[in-house]
Parts: sequence; structure tokens; C-alpha cells
Amino acid sequence: MENLEDFKHEIVLSNARQMCLAALTAPKARGNNNLVIKIASGDDIKRLSDKLEELFEKTSQEFLHRDSQNILAAEAIVLIGSRIVPLGLDCGYSASNYATAFKEQLKQSPVQFRQERGWNDGKVPHPFFSVELGYLRSFDEYAENITI
Repeated sequence: MENLEDFKHEIVLSNARQMCLAALTAPKARGNNNLVIKIASGDDIKRLSDKLEELFEKTSQEFLHRDSQNILAAEAIVLIGSRIVPLGLDCGYSASNYATAFKEQLKQSPVQFRQERGWNDGKVPHPFFSVELGYLRSFDEYAENITI
């Protein structure tokens, strides 16, 4: 007779791997694979929890604390991200089309909109730290800071 605890972790990891494989088959990026897919388990989950808790302490965003505790009960976590790369699709979009549509909707140009908010230098309000401004960076710059 088999005992659940003898094979549970193996089955959970197998299912997580199948989820990763299924994510690869989803339509995306003109057939190019821009996905970054990882499975966290064991000590990786603890490190992920610690990072969420660290972010909670900086931001006071309750969901970070909640999630940092909840993931500790998981056997495995499937993490899926996407590289930000230009797709080169011609969907009728251009910078001038965007500016025209923006002005029609908001009655001011994108430049005027940014100037009113003091966003003239590439800075935007940070989603977690309301007193700070965030800088938009490339996927590779963000990816360098992620360790799992």
C-alpha cells in the first residue's frame, strides 16, 4: 500500500511541470517564446516569502504580508513572466495615431498630460511607494534583481 506522503511532492512537481508546459502552448508574441517560467519549491518558497515580507515592511501593502504567509503552505509555485520585447506588429498603431486618440479623449496632448503631473523626465508615480517616483527599466534590468 502506498502512503500519500511518499509520493505527494513528486506528483505536485509533476503537475507544476505540466502547467509550465501548458503555458508554452498559449498564443503569444507572434509564435516567439518570450515567457520566463520557473517552479519554486522548498527553500525557494521560503526566500520568496521573505522577499514578500520585506516588501510589505517597506510598503505596508497588506496583500504582500498575506501572500508571504499563504505561500509557505504550498508544495510548489509556478511563476510565469514575460520578457518585454517589441513584436513588430503593424496594427495601425503609430506615435501620431496615439497622440491624436489621446488628445481626442483627454482634450490635451500626452506631453501636456505628463507636464501637468510633473512627469517630464521619464519618472512615473511608484505603485507602492506613493512618495517616490519609479523609473521604467527594461525587462533585463528587472530580471537581474530577481533571484529564486
